Amino acid sequence: MQAQQSKRGRRPNLSREKIIEKTLSLLNSSNPENFSVRKLAQELGVTPAAIYVYFSGQDDLLRYAAEEVASRVELDKIPSDASWRDTLKAWAFVVRANHRTFPHATMMLKMSQHIPTAWFRVIEPVWTVFEKLGIDEPVKINLAQSYIRGVAGLVLIEIEHDDSINTKPPIDSMREAADEKRSHPITSMDFVEKIGSSDIDQLFEQSLNLLLNGIEFQLRR
Repeated sequence: MQAQQSKRGRRPNLSREKIIEKTLSLLNSSNPENFSVRKLAQELGVTPAAIYVYFSGQDDLLRYAAEEVASRVELDKIPSDASWRDTLKAWAFVVRANHRTFPHATMMLKMSQHIPTAWFRVIEPVWTVFEKLGIDEPVKINLAQSYIRGVAGLVLIEIEHDDSINTKPPIDSMREAADEKRSHPITSMDFVEKIGSSDIDQLFEQSLNLLLNGIEFQLRR
């Protein structure tokens, strides 16, 4: 019996959009390192060859999935008449919300060398803010890049250490967990998870305010 045929003997309705949606669903339900085209094909009820009709390979598929994730950042929620600080803060929160919706896809992006083209649309509001401030070009570039990278770093740390988001491979037993703990000395990063799990929203806003305070200090110089 061929895997790509339905009970009526016909091929399932397959499309590029359907493949990407199922890819995002799989990435969000398991560790991204365990993702494979074979697993995806099983979920869709087709053979891997059917997926290769639409994508040249797994890297190509993940690249389009990353594009889809970036395109879903809800930029329309950023106020158009707010101060530069409130605009940048709103931008950070919509980016954060997007990555928390697709945490495993975000971790996959961390491992990839590909920057989604849609990401340039996402960062456009940040560039616009600094352009309106009328500052010198080198200063504008430096501040915009620093803020974008700062927010990205905060989001990645949060996703990795927030107890409500499971982006780590499961541990089979309590014994393995205890062995793992004994084999690694306590570091400062061990406290990040405990702080974040108590009030992750407040921690993000506090860290974000530090970034914005740094920008404000640079603007006053």
